[in-house]
Amino acid sequence: MKKSILVSLVAYLGIEVAQANTTEMVFYPNSDLSSAVAHFHYQGEKSEQYGLLFDQGFDKKQLLYAQPKNYTIETQKDGKVKLLFSSTDRYSYMQQMRRDDFIVESAGKVSVLLVCGGDCSSSKECVTEQNILTLMVPQGYSILSYKGLDDNLKELKAKEWKIRDGVYTLFAPNVKGACISMKLEKREPFNEKSEAKSEPLGSKVPSIQVYQNKDLFVKGDVVLSISGKGQLKKLTDLMQSGDNLSVRVFQDTVAPVRLVGRYPNAHLFSAARAEELTKQLISLGVERSRIEMQLVDDKLQKTRVETEIILAQ
Repeated sequence: MKKSILVSLVAYLGIEVAQANTTEMVFYPNSDLSSAVAHFHYQGEKSEQYGLLFDQGFDKKQLLYAQPKNYTIETQKDGKVKLLFSSTDRYSYMQQMRRDDFIVESAGKVSVLLVCGGDCSSSKECVTEQNILTLMVPQGYSILSYKGLDDNLKELKAKEWKIRDGVYTLFAPNVKGACISMKLEKREPFNEKSEAKSEPLGSKVPSIQVYQNKDLFVKGDVVLSISGKGQLKKLTDLMQSGDNLSVRVFQDTVAPVRLVGRYPNAHLFSAARAEELTKQLISLGVERSRIEMQLVDDKLQKTRVETEIILAQ
């Protein structure tokens, strides 16, 4: 996978020494993925000069605004565009993105987005203390997969995800830069009659819900807690007749010692949790054929359970 040219070089921070700093970027793609808007914010520890370097071919008109207002923007001899802020401890800007800036693969209804929040490049050793990157998933898409990557597009070793109602936020500490890679599939639109019937419920149904293991299971066990059963009941209450439920259980790294006789490894332990979830969903009235249960073995991801309601077509 190759970085999108404009996005990958969007933020070159002029930091001379390692210090506390935070970058935040929120990415809003259009519903048809034809374009997007990215809002970037940087917070430094002290006032100094900061600069950003956009790649060759960058159209200055794509820069919708920048703050503070006393910035300069110029095209260098090599064709790159330089945005410079002087004597400030924070700055922000909003940029319009073209499809080719963030779509790296596309085939039929499936597209792969690559969104990067910028790289600290003042020295080989420089890092950003906290990289926060948020991607707003347009309605009408199913998320097939997603990853948190570093500035070299390698899987991040340290990261945290917060996911709710189609909003994916990646937290990546102490790296030069961070990216989100996401594969989306466009769902068929509802016809008018179906849409009219489902509008009151459909407006409330989240496309995806994330549970920490402790939200559903008794700690260190495959058994669902009372509150966990209540969480699943709330989830199934949101489903309409015909809706499908996709569930991904991210495998634990180690199995609990007290259950090692029954589950000698993490895979068997997490598989048992997935089976227990399936049984509970069926007991709540969800037909087995409408449940897609996946066990994800990714040691770089935090253990959790993700559920996605796929609306009836």
